[in-house]
Amino acid sequence: MINIVGPAMYNHLLKAVEYYAKCGFEYVNVPWTVSREAILMTRPPHVLGEPFSYNSGGVDHYPVASAEQSFLQMAMDNWKVNVRPVGSLCALTPCFRNEPVIDDLHQPYFMKVELISWDQTSHEDLTKMIAHARLLFEENLWVDCVPNTDPDPIGIEAYDLVTSHTGIELGSYGIREHPKVGRWLYGTGLAEPRYTYAIEKEEPFNQKIEAFF
Repeated sequence: MINIVGPAMYNHLLKAVEYYAKCGFEYVNVPWTVSREAILMTRPPHVLGEPFSYNSGGVDHYPVASAEQSFLQMAMDNWKVNVRPVGSLCALTPCFRNEPVIDDLHQPYFMKVELISWDQTSHEDLTKMIAHARLLFEENLWVDCVPNTDPDPIGIEAYDLVTSHTGIELGSYGIREHPKVGRWLYGTGLAEPRYTYAIEKEEPFNQKIEAFF
């Protein structure tokens, strides 16, 4: 069954955009389709086959797996005119995924607020990005930060935020580097319907904790 993002979930996404703006992430509009090169930059090694695309106006368009690829496309386009990408930014886009199994946590498409930073790219800056996301999630959830050990050909370090009781991944955060665009931080601001699903699954544990106190 494919979960649909409804009005209440869009409200969560829009509130997340407002929250991250207060944290210093400027909202920008980004393309929802990019070049094949941008798709392959962050594609996990275990994902095989040719990425999905369609042709329009004689150009191949590749729907993004997240707005991180949108940012990378924009960065590559800027480099062509000798303009370096700058700033801490966020965007809201659909994300299209090639999932071998479809279930409540693995969907062929969903909506996500994505974070990126081109200027502040140290371990300390990554820790700060994770702290911003964690504070947002912890309005409704108990959250843990764990290392992400998935192979990443351009990754330097990476972590996940997960729900403390059910272990649902809420987002991934890390440092990546590529010769065409340099180094950047990436992170999940908030994804739906995953965030709402996590709240529903964690609710029984929250009720037990409230009863204890």
